[in-house]
Amino acid sequence: MLRENFSAGSKFFAAACTRGHGIQNFVRIEDSAAVAAQQNCSDCKPPSWLKIVRHGNHFTSFKSMDGRIWLEISEAEVSMKKNAWAGVFTTGGGGKPGADVSFAHVAARETAASD
Repeated sequence: MLRENFSAGSKFFAAACTRGHGIQNFVRIEDSAAVAAQQNCSDCKPPSWLKIVRHGNHFTSFKSMDGRIWLEISEAEVSMKKNAWAGVFTTGGGGKPGADVSFAHVAARETAASD
């Protein structure tokens, strides 16, 4: 998830993998606006790899089942400050039991405008 600030209604762009709905993308394009969800792959189940790429205000999310072949999930324009918060989240998803989550190869990097 990339989030503009810590307030409850902050703009954000996120990718998630859920047991009930597969891999999804979530976005709030304006402060305090409704969250839009886009289901991309209902047959994709954990474990999976997720990646978000930001170029200015353009965000693109990707999924992979092996960490090598990446497929686009979704993209959106979110007018967000250059310095945003990056993090991860988990949820039980509608009262279901919690899930075990592990992270590997987590990285954030700033690239030149030509990248």
